[in-house]
Amino acid sequence: MSSRSTPKADDVAAKFPSEGVRSALTLFLCIHLFCIFVALCSNSTPSPLQSRLLGFLAPYTRLLNFDLNYTPYYLTFGPPSDGSESIEILPAGSDPAVPQNWHVLPDVGYSGGDRRQRYERLAEVMAFYAQQDEEEIPGLIAQSIAAHFQTAEQLEPSQIRCRTHIPQMREWIGGGTPAQRDWLDPSHFRVDYAANVVVSGDGSVSIVKIEEASQVARPDRQEN
Repeated sequence: MSSRSTPKADDVAAKFPSEGVRSALTLFLCIHLFCIFVALCSNSTPSPLQSRLLGFLAPYTRLLNFDLNYTPYYLTFGPPSDGSESIEILPAGSDPAVPQNWHVLPDVGYSGGDRRQRYERLAEVMAFYAQQDEEEIPGLIAQSIAAHFQTAEQLEPSQIRCRTHIPQMREWIGGGTPAQRDWLDPSHFRVDYAANVVVSGDGSVSIVKIEEASQVARPDRQEN
């Protein structure tokens, strides 16, 4: 007969939370997973119902940084529509033909923060309306950004543009031309909107759209 004592059922049960605590933890876990599910499903083009749910759950999802807020975490399929847009500022006196002279916004701060996400959304809006030949909204955005850099950032802009970085075709990476393999080659960029910035003597900022902005080299691709 073994001398080792057998634990009693009451002693074993005492080591675990009570039934009420387990029920509360289960309910909290279900609510937590539901909040994550809503935040993930509402990240891109949410429906009215998803928007209302996300707004109701915002105090919890934002507190724990679950609210993705249009963060492009997902993979792309590679068509031109998957391109990433950016807004760029050219300081006064700089040569526009030199890529390094352009300030890609945001040009300071943490690359994964809210500042970058705001500029990315602005760039998407600018590119969308510019492609629809709607000049008013891209012009207002360009003027506001140029005025901000003129007054708040102490950087006098001479030009502002919105560009789309078009993804490379898969076959280009292994067997394309040197320009096709170089993802930073100018042929991989499309200028959706561009304007000259005019700063008057009293510091007010106005813009003059460059009409030939869309006439740039684009990648010659074939859709499957």
